[in-house]
Amino acid sequence: MGYVRGESPERLPKKVVMSRSGSVSSIKNKNLTELYRNRSIVALCVVSLAYAGIVGRLFFMQGLHGKQTRKEALKARRVKMELKAHRGSILSSDGTPLAVSKYRGKLGFDPSIFATPLPDPAKNALREQQIVESTTRIAAIIDEAPSNVEEAVNGARLRYAYLQRTLSKKQFAKINTRFALIKDDLALPVASAVRSALILTRADQKLGYKHGIIGFGINDGTYRSYDQNEAGIQVIGYVDKDESPTSLHGLERDENHSLAQKSGRVEAERDRLGRIIPGTETVFVAPRNGMDIHTTIDTQIQAVASEQAKLIIQKYHPAGVSIVVMDPYTGDIWTMVSYPSISPTELRQMQTNKEANANLGSLLRERCISEKYEPGSTLKTLTIGLALEKRFVQRDAYFNCNGSLAIGKHPIHDSHPGAHGSLSLDAVLAKSCNICAAQIGLSMPAWELTKGMRELGLLEKPGTQLSSEQGGSLSTDADRRRGRTTESRDNLARISFGQAITTTPINLARAYCAIANGGWLLKPRLITSYSQDDKTVRNVDKATSRRVFSKETCVELTKMLTGVVSVGTGKDAAVPGFTVAGKTGTTQKLKERKNIGSFIGFLPANKPRAVVLVVVDEPNGEIMGGMVAAPAFRAIGAAIMSQKNVPQDDPELKQFFQAHPLERPVKPVL
Repeated sequence: MGYVRGESPERLPKKVVMSRSGSVSSIKNKNLTELYRNRSIVALCVVSLAYAGIVGRLFFMQGLHGKQTRKEALKARRVKMELKAHRGSILSSDGTPLAVSKYRGKLGFDPSIFATPLPDPAKNALREQQIVESTTRIAAIIDEAPSNVEEAVNGARLRYAYLQRTLSKKQFAKINTRFALIKDDLALPVASAVRSALILTRADQKLGYKHGIIGFGINDGTYRSYDQNEAGIQVIGYVDKDESPTSLHGLERDENHSLAQKSGRVEAERDRLGRIIPGTETVFVAPRNGMDIHTTIDTQIQAVASEQAKLIIQKYHPAGVSIVVMDPYTGDIWTMVSYPSISPTELRQMQTNKEANANLGSLLRERCISEKYEPGSTLKTLTIGLALEKRFVQRDAYFNCNGSLAIGKHPIHDSHPGAHGSLSLDAVLAKSCNICAAQIGLSMPAWELTKGMRELGLLEKPGTQLSSEQGGSLSTDADRRRGRTTESRDNLARISFGQAITTTPINLARAYCAIANGGWLLKPRLITSYSQDDKTVRNVDKATSRRVFSKETCVELTKMLTGVVSVGTGKDAAVPGFTVAGKTGTTQKLKERKNIGSFIGFLPANKPRAVVLVVVDEPNGEIMGGMVAAPAFRAIGAAIMSQKNVPQDDPELKQFFQAHPLERPVKPVL
């Protein structure tokens, strides 16, 4: 029922008003219900569509592309890590490290994470503040001035921006720009402290904190340490900072196949801090450390020999000094010292200088095994030994020296003026007479003399396991230019007293070892064993080459050599308390008429413990081996006897006072 327009509802009948009111309420309730229902339907549709989308996406990812999705997820939480191995060490006879790998950490900065400015200036300023805070904290940990670290960081950022701007994407991708070196040679405790700070930073960032160290990282590495400095670097060798063998001589190169390490790897899952989760490893390749090489080098003897070489250089300023010390019964090389030399630190500096790098060859050449020279009078002992052994001369034979010997176009003279007259074999060595030595050599057929020199190992490579070793020869370049043949009579005479033949110091020391040990020529031994992870892998036994002298011949030669020190040219080699058997040598080089002075011998004479050879190349001032080399022999021999606790065989100093009568104490007159 309606009402007339203009009339107020209050004036209508009450019944009518209630009816009107009820109709309006019913309509409103109906509309609200319909609205709620529509909204519910829409919400249900939205939720259904979202659920369907999620289900569809899951079906798409896990069903159609499940394999690829699982692969990407696994890749995101897995990590590949290199398992470092270390290069084998080179050790002395008593286990002292001669070359060993030590830890070296590298601190780096990643400028790429700061290369692109953030759109929000506030966030950009916060990031710059984080860099400053990180730089300050890092500087405190590595004990470096903050300004130095800040300068290195800013330099890395500028370089990164420059390369990114100037290079193509392909060229830029080939350059390692994510690790700019800030500091090298970090010790293990310092590197561990930096790494701990980085781990704490990652943990804090997971919790939403905006502080800590960002942009820095540690690379683990090793460096090669040579504790013996320049002494013996030619034998031990050298590797650069990255432990890659250079083209230098030494065990580092020649034994690289044994020393080289092989890194391993592991693939496993990591936690939120980047740590390996135990038990999740799927790939594990164990690292293989390099083998340790145990050598025969005696560091104490090497130190004494090195000091004596330096004294010779200071006093006579020679072109070079070579010192060899060997065990006559095993062939073990206790010392090989060659000067001039160079320390590892100087070597690293020279390698960066092209002009200086050209001189490295002479500094790194192991003269003891590669420097061929005419041995001079030290060879007379071997000539007499061959003549006695092959019975071309008798022990009681005498030879006459009248001052010269006419053979061919070039007469032979002595280095000492005047005629010696009639000399026994002992006197021939004691006075070092060239003329009588030539007569002894000429008493043998040419083939016997040359064969004997070969049998004594003077012309062959000694077998020290060093690739730079050389053998000798029976004629020099000068001989060939002059048309002399090995079999010519004048050349045979000159070979007899140590000219027209070249050998190396190690080969001459081998030959004298044969006299000292009773006649056996030994192969030199530089390496005794190989070990890996503290377990012996292989032993290197001493090798006996061949017998070259009878025991009787060795006894007679030892008596003659003892006389050289007692009353002959080798008096300055006498060691108080011990009998010394030895021989001086002086050779004139054709080049600028320079000389080589040397001394070789063994002690104690009756039961030798060591053979020592000292060779001085082109000394200035004095030239005779008895002057420039014998004193060094005495110092080295005395040190060896003390170190090895060898009992004195001449406690009354008979030989020493015979060689130096003025040093005999005068008995007080009663």
